[in-house]
Order: sequence, then structure tokens, then C-alpha cells
Amino acid sequence: MVCFSETRAANADIVVQGGHRLITGRDSATHLGTGVLLHASLAGKVSRIRKQTGRITAVDVDDWNGCKCCVIAVYAPHAGHSRADLNDFYKDLYDLSNGVVVDRRLLVVGGDFNSQINQGFRSELLRKYASEHDLQITTDTHGMPWENTWTFCSSLGHTRQLDYI
Repeated sequence: MVCFSETRAANADIVVQGGHRLITGRDSATHLGTGVLLHASLAGKVSRIRKQTGRITAVDVDDWNGCKCCVIAVYAPHAGHSRADLNDFYKDLYDLSNGVVVDRRLLVVGGDFNSQINQGFRSELLRKYASEHDLQITTDTHGMPWENTWTFCSSLGHTRQLDYI
């Protein structure tokens, strides 16, 4: 499974080369988009697709190694958006994720949270969400040296760690 954010793909549910399945959701008014690419072995095991705005796409898979799971691709509002936009995004994500817990599905969330761990309220929101849903922030480096942890380099050569999945 691969989660995409900041996509420009049209709303689609298509089988691509090799039998893999690409499910995308986009808000045409704002050009926001997310998507999930499923391996061919999972392509026929999708039971439900939910596209919430252009910032969240969820795909329920009924048999992933014997488990039921929900894969959620996200694209959080960046710093140029209002706090209200960010709160709305997390409300939608919480609502969707809480339903996954009720359904007793394994939860996998990936994408761009537009956050930096240990830097401001965005980090607090991400950590709180991850903690409340028993998720691990996979790019949280737990004290590794900075030169081994950055995920983005600007055109000026400044490195930062962001785009947590």
C-alpha cells in the first residue's frame, strides 16, 4: 500500500499496469487530492471507499494478511491555512478513525501532515491523534543525529524533517 497526498489526479478508481488498484479523491474547487495505491493482491478485497474533501481518502480492505484494515491517505492544511481549517481536518480525521476502531479494523494512515515533530501546536495535534489511535509516527527519529533525519531540502539548502507518515 502506498498513500499519496498533494495529488492532482482526478477522482478515480482504476486498475493500473500489473493489476494494482489506484483510488484517488480530489476536491476540484481547491485542487486538493489524496490517493491510495493497493497491490494487485489486495485490489479485489476493497469493501468500502470514502472520499472526505480532498484532504482524506479512506479505503477498507477486508483481507490483508488475515486482517481487516483501513488505509487513510491524508493531506493536512499547511501553515498558510487558518487554525479553523486545521481543526476541521483533524475533526474529519478523528471521526473517520473512530469509526475504524468501532469496526475493529487495523488502521494505517499515511501522507503529509504538514508538521514538524516537537515544533508547535501542529506537532501537538499530530502526536495527540497518533497517541489516541495507538499509531506510531514512523519518521519520529527518537534522538538520531540531525544529519540522518531530514526529509526535505529547500532550494536554499535548508533541511527540515516534515511530511510525517
